[in-house]
Formats: sequence, C-alpha cells, structure tokens
Amino acid sequence: MRILLVAMCDSVHTARWISQLEGSGLSIVLFPSTPHRRLHPTITRMVCDTHSSLLRIRRSDRRLAFIFGLIDLLVGKRLQGWRLRRLIRSTGFDAVHLLETQHAGYLYLRAMAKVSHSLPVALSVWGSDLAWFSKYSRHRERIVGVLALVTFLFIECRRDELLARELGYLGEFSQPIPASGGIGRLDTLKSLENLDRPSLRTSIVVKGYTGFVGKAYPRSESVRQLLAWVHSSCVLMQPLDGGQASLSKATDRVGHSSLSEEEFVPSRGFDNVS
Repeated sequence: MRILLVAMCDSVHTARWISQLEGSGLSIVLFPSTPHRRLHPTITRMVCDTHSSLLRIRRSDRRLAFIFGLIDLLVGKRLQGWRLRRLIRSTGFDAVHLLETQHAGYLYLRAMAKVSHSLPVALSVWGSDLAWFSKYSRHRERIVGVLALVTFLFIECRRDELLARELGYLGEFSQPIPASGGIGRLDTLKSLENLDRPSLRTSIVVKGYTGFVGKAYPRSESVRQLLAWVHSSCVLMQPLDGGQASLSKATDRVGHSSLSEEEFVPSRGFDNVS
C-alpha cells in the first residue's frame, strides 16, 4: 500500500508517527506541509535506510522546501498547493494522510478543493486543531472545507469527535489515541478495557501548553491539590511551548516531578497560520 503523508518534515511528532510503521510493509512518500531547513534526524535515518522501503522524500522536497515555502508566501500560498496536486495526479497513491490541520490540512484544501478524486483521506487531529481554531470564523470555514474532503479522522479525545460532527464531518473515527505519535507500535497498544482501573494507578502525567492556547499552569495547581490526599504519586510534566522556565514555574507549584527524556524545543507557534 502506497501512502502520501503530508506533514512537517522537521517535527518529532511526524518522525514518531512514521517510526511506528516500520516493518509494516507500507510505502510512504512524505510531502512537507511547512518549510524546513533540515529533516528531523529520525526521518533522515529512515529515508537513508537502504534495507527499508518504508519512507521516501523527493529530492526537491528534502533540499528546497524552505525556498519553496518562501516563494509560496510571495504567490499567495499557491505554489505548494499546485505541487501537491501535481504529485497526487501523477503518482498512484492508495491513500493520503494529513498530519495536523492548520498546515497539512489547509495545504490539502488549497490543492484539492476543486479537484475530483476518489482517494481515501485521513486526518490526524493534533491537540487544539479543532477546539481552538474553530472558534475563529476565518479558520472555521477552512476547517469545514478540510473535513469535507476527509474520510477518516484520527482523534485524541471524544471532544474532537463531537466537534467534527458539529462542523459537518460525515466520515469515520479512530478510537482516541495520541494522534501525534510517540506511543510505540500501534498493534501493541492495550485496549481501554485492559488498562488498570484509575483507582489502581500511581502515576499522573501532565502534558500541555501554556501560552495563548494552553492551561498547563491551572492543571499543575490541580495536581498539587490532588497530591494532598493521593499517596505514592509520581508527577511527570512536559511543557510543549517554551522550555525550562515554563517547566520550572509549573513544577515548583506541584512540588515534585520527573522530566521527560525529550529535549525541550521552542514551539513553532502559529503566527504563520493563515
């Protein structure tokens, strides 16, 4: 099965999602949804693996994505839409997968809104793709347009299922999973029915944003209050938008924490979303 994946080529989330599919027998062509100066190291490793046919990126998209992105801004974001449409028309893909909405989804909408095709299209909803941006009319209209082209949604929570239906989506949904990757092989995940009951769990994981879209600080305060009557709890915190300063402030309020093994990378932000 040959899949076109439209995603951020420098993103750890993209790298994790693809790495889950190693050994699956799938063939993936990666098209950049944003400009990048370099590929994520894990993506570079998979592309250069001569013993695997899992992942391929066209040479132009590896080396010229940043330049294409600059030109795209000068021509009203029409260039990358045209390049994506041309790739879909000229290559025999079996399916398209869009990782994230405001970049990959909007790019696909520009490319294919007026083009008839029968390819199944999946969209992975990341975080606040629907919940936050659907509040604003200029985004809501485009989100509705993207959902009209999509036949399958990977969702992270039931909230997004309800929002998608409210926005006119008629297709199918996955069970709630971490849609941005980082969860290991999909076929090894436990079903919800096989997980320990909440009363038996001893770890609390807090993962979130601060900034304009997140509520990590109120969450940390809630956990601090919870620890007053929950025993033997371990709090893991991973800020996604600003590095050590945000982490220190939040974890000081909780009282103790164990850091993720991931390096803290400044957020890409959404200033360039339009």
